[in-house]
Amino acid sequence: MPVATLSFVVCFMVIFVSGVEETGVNEGCTWKDPETGKLYDISSLTRTVVGDEYVFNGDKGENFIYKANICGRVTSKCNADIPPGSTPVAFAYQKNKVFGDICIASLGDLMSAATWSTFRDRLGKKGFQVRYTGGSGGCPPPAPPARSVTYKFVCDSSARDKAILFNAVEDSSCQYTLEFKTAIACRSFRRFSATGFFFFLLFFSTCIYCFVEGSENMQKGATGVNIIPHYDSISLFFGLAVEGLSFTKELLINLYIKLTTGNAYGYTSIPQQADNTTSGKVKLPKNVKSTAKKYGSGNTNL
Repeated sequence: MPVATLSFVVCFMVIFVSGVEETGVNEGCTWKDPETGKLYDISSLTRTVVGDEYVFNGDKGENFIYKANICGRVTSKCNADIPPGSTPVAFAYQKNKVFGDICIASLGDLMSAATWSTFRDRLGKKGFQVRYTGGSGGCPPPAPPARSVTYKFVCDSSARDKAILFNAVEDSSCQYTLEFKTAIACRSFRRFSATGFFFFLLFFSTCIYCFVEGSENMQKGATGVNIIPHYDSISLFFGLAVEGLSFTKELLINLYIKLTTGNAYGYTSIPQQADNTTSGKVKLPKNVKSTAKKYGSGNTNL
């Protein structure tokens, strides 16, 4: 397989992976469990089409319908008293055969300070939950002045990359709980990653390329390390890398010596001590003195 073909394959993979839309992490849609370190991301569960929401009609005999969105604004119309500037995540409707379903309240604000936690109830159901405050007001005491809603995400491995609203209830006055089944609540859940898929394709293509090129080299009579495709280029690359590391190491050593001794060459200066008998002058040997006299130098001490 020529190098040009390999380059074409790599470029094709880059273009393919770039075209894969990977759901971004929206603000307020993720939470990392401080105890286990697991990251929970519910951004992929958001409904973006108007009117396409999570709906719970309730059991027979119940007079309320709940419509909700996950990590997004609920898009149905509601004429209830909604706090100005809020982003409702869920509405409660009262069933009416004459006038149709009447929206009575917003249950929570997406922009409120949501609180996250994990849970495990008495029935063994486990998962994580998000609590939103800032819903419609008008709640009678001793209830809080504004409504709140808790989204419970229960582990269900069959509900992969989706959520199913299977229960909704008003636990106490103006405090609601909506339960969703989703695989995201399972601790072993792993979402598809376009980046990981790209590296997998790159690794797989590299293995195929090396196998094909190595087979061709063996057919040409290559043995030993010469079977490796482009062995000379690889050896040159690693050789240059080793030389670069050695050069960098030498530079760092010289810099350390200069900083600690003040001398870039690593030598420490030895202070000269004066001889008391010569008043600070260095005394020369006799043969040096005679040579100095021969050539007319009257000063035999330097």
